[in-house]
Amino acid sequence: MLPTIRCYAVGVKRGWLILFFALVLASSGADPSPATPPESKVARKQAPSPSSAGYLRWDRAKRRVDADLRGWPLSKALEKIAASTGWTVLVEPGLDPQVAARFTQRPERDALAVLLADVNFALLPTPKGPSRLLVFRSNADSATLEVQPPKDTDDAKEPGVLEKELIVRLKKGSKEDIHALAKRLGARVAGSIDGLDAHRLVFDDAEAADRARTELASNENVESVESNYAIGSPTQLERANGLTPLPVSLKARPLKDGSSVIIALLDTAVSSTGVAHADFLLPGVSVAGGAAGDSGLSHGPAMFETVIQGLAISQQSDTGQPVRVLPIDVYGGRSETSSFEVAQGVVVALERGADILNLSLAGPSSSPILHDAIQQASQAGVIAFAAPGNLPTTSLNYPAAYPEVVAVTASTRGGAIAPYANRGNYVDLIAPGTSVVPYQGESYVVNGTSVATAYTAGLAAGLIADSGKSGAEIVKQLQAKIPFTPPPSP
Repeated sequence: MLPTIRCYAVGVKRGWLILFFALVLASSGADPSPATPPESKVARKQAPSPSSAGYLRWDRAKRRVDADLRGWPLSKALEKIAASTGWTVLVEPGLDPQVAARFTQRPERDALAVLLADVNFALLPTPKGPSRLLVFRSNADSATLEVQPPKDTDDAKEPGVLEKELIVRLKKGSKEDIHALAKRLGARVAGSIDGLDAHRLVFDDAEAADRARTELASNENVESVESNYAIGSPTQLERANGLTPLPVSLKARPLKDGSSVIIALLDTAVSSTGVAHADFLLPGVSVAGGAAGDSGLSHGPAMFETVIQGLAISQQSDTGQPVRVLPIDVYGGRSETSSFEVAQGVVVALERGADILNLSLAGPSSSPILHDAIQQASQAGVIAFAAPGNLPTTSLNYPAAYPEVVAVTASTRGGAIAPYANRGNYVDLIAPGTSVVPYQGESYVVNGTSVATAYTAGLAAGLIADSGKSGAEIVKQLQAKIPFTPPPSP
């Protein structure tokens, strides 16, 4: 989810923003406490979320399973299993605990053991017809209630799935030519990510993509096949008068000694035209087709200026700042991007030496390829900050919900969680959700968890530049000073 952007005709007080981060800056030179990340950093992200959209991908040809069904009732999970496998599923009446399972590429039997960890089950092949899956407490004879797959197939679809697209990864050392393979399947290659050996295939219609998925499942040169997911469009700003942005007196220090701290901003295009702090911009990159251009006043420039304001809160050095922002256009002027393009942007950011990823975007479906890219970033010591979304729910949104990502939700001026902000148990930090940004001499107000994420990315970059500490150490400091505590369940 991307932020709602509203314009106001009155001034906005800025003192609350500075006060909010005062705790962080007051001890920026001291070792953070606790010495290790709070348990919530990983444990909360592994805990079930009852509103999670979730998914189940059952590769019947390779008998491999991907799943994220945390917080689902058993009854719903069994409906998914029945629909995905074609098995006859029988369950003991009244048996409906919650499922807490998240994994990728597990063998079929292992997957069932994880999915049904809190109950007993038996998978019985039959000479004719589908296998029978019995789910019960202690006696298989008690499994008498047949589970019916969802009648409405649209309800079973993953949210945001691009039905005419597939992401295909070839096995290492494979001699298969992806363009020849795509041609045989009736598709075109719309993009490739060399660092992940992944290719984006686009078909004429959803039926052709489904047929290709089945054919690819039995291709010995194919490592995996997955869906591509849409990620929503940023909102355009409108001009308003009488607003005053946070004063910024930072200078960009010439980069001659290799000591820069680079924030990769994956968003709409940002150019030096119109922004107030162009000295902090590196040349832009586009992974969404064409050269990185000027998208005008859009989400990307607003997030860039918010990053600079976060940097200004931590730094007002007279010697100048070594921090730079690398804008990576993942939208290409379109109304939406995709998980493939965001993953591509992450890989480009790593290739160009990014220290921090600012991901002020979110979608409801988990993407294996995007998660792989995020894991590569984490292994390289790169911090990823992401927005959890602008609906006041606990639903999982990605990439914020990945354990390797620092999810930042939005606060009000009083420090409470903003009424529109996601408050899932995977959220790590809370930061101000309102930014007043300049553009071509005018001022605009932006609200959302995207704003909170951009403030925090800028603040973190300034702390790294000032202290020389690693990104992991700065994350510990932030977790100690501005942690998010999920509100109690009603």
